[in-house]
Amino acid sequence: MFGSRIAALGLATPTGSWRPESGAFDASRLTGISERRVCGAGEDSLTLARRAAFRCLDAAGVRGKQLDAVLFAGITRFTDGLASFQLEPALAQTLAADLGCPDALCFDLTNACAGVMTALSMGDLLIGSGDAQRVLVVSGEYLSHVGRNAAARVDRWNHPELASLTLGDAGGALLLTKADAPGFLAASFATFPEHASLCTAGPARNAPGGVMHTDAAAIHLHAIREAPAVIARALQRAGLRYAEIDCVIPHQTSLRAIRAGRRHFAEHFGEDAKHWAVDLAGNGNTGTCTHLVSLGEAVLRG
Repeated sequence: MFGSRIAALGLATPTGSWRPESGAFDASRLTGISERRVCGAGEDSLTLARRAAFRCLDAAGVRGKQLDAVLFAGITRFTDGLASFQLEPALAQTLAADLGCPDALCFDLTNACAGVMTALSMGDLLIGSGDAQRVLVVSGEYLSHVGRNAAARVDRWNHPELASLTLGDAGGALLLTKADAPGFLAASFATFPEHASLCTAGPARNAPGGVMHTDAAAIHLHAIREAPAVIARALQRAGLRYAEIDCVIPHQTSLRAIRAGRRHFAEHFGEDAKHWAVDLAGNGNTGTCTHLVSLGEAVLRG
């Protein structure tokens, strides 16, 4: 058994919105995304993460000085719109100062869109080892500039920047605390570095922000093929069948890919989970925040 549980969730929704369309290609038909929330004036990775962190602590009735660790897990680290990308100090340290927890262990970690899931594992290890009792996992993603930069170039379904049009912005935070009763039942992670080159990103040369090149079809193919074995390990450790799962929260990439994944998993396990949480239409792919946004929506729906 893991030694921690999720005590509270906080989300931050940016104030702007944008339809994910290029001049020559309607991405909404293929992806299922009709609109996304995007950063407005004065919003960026730091402001979204900060807002989500305060909301999370308020929901838990916890003060910043009670935190033992702050882990920032976002891909982006913009702190002044697109004018400043903070490499040092760790964004977790900046957030800790804002939250009023000067004694907390702080570090950033990067693991693409799996960053929050990785940070949850790290936070659980800190609590399980006795080194921490309260760990804040937080992310703020300012990704929409990648889509804006791609919009004028995407003109076909297999364009290497098509996936850029799915990106939206969001902030999210989870508070982990020591579990008095069994908390997390099981976790299973796997990394497939041989496929790492299927998605690459970096700064744009002729515009503010970034650019991303993705072989979306190949990524979805490999993810759908490899995921059942990873899921099966977690189910075995938890002593559960796939059909007993109340809600599966997939990474929010495209509606077509999620539906294909669900069909494949049902065929693999010989049964389907009860519900799949899909929140693409109004949010899009918010990177490391995608599971947090979907979790929040699922909780609100009951």
